[in-house]
Amino acid sequence: MFNLKIQGLTLLLSGLFSTFLPGQAQAGLVIEVSNIRSAEGNILVAVFDSRETFLGDKTVKGLIVPVKQKGKMSITVPDLPYGTYAISIFHDVNSNNRLDTNFLGIPKERYGFSNNARGTFGPPSFEKASFKFSSPDKVVDIKLN
Repeated sequence: MFNLKIQGLTLLLSGLFSTFLPGQAQAGLVIEVSNIRSAEGNILVAVFDSRETFLGDKTVKGLIVPVKQKGKMSITVPDLPYGTYAISIFHDVNSNNRLDTNFLGIPKERYGFSNNARGTFGPPSFEKASFKFSSPDKVVDIKLN
């Protein structure tokens, strides 16, 4: 059964209230989201920093960003310390703050991961989706599936 284990608002709020050590190098990370098929709802973004937390409730950062147009949009994750991360996003068309799935657990809403990583019969691993964030000009492209 295909289960992304993304629990919407709970997941995102844990990232919204995370803290970092003072003096740690950080910058805004730009995410370019493509293949947006509806101008309704929100894009929910979850940033993870380890295999153990990937797709769980503990995020480094979480964002809820309104969708204003079809096609593409840029999202900036502010004040992210440099490090290794994996990103999970989905287009919450009906704004219910959760990834809607069918009775088999297959997503009905579009989703994507950093590196455009894909899993076999489930989500990708942290290793497939992870990337190094070490400069302020880093851009992560994610195509919604």
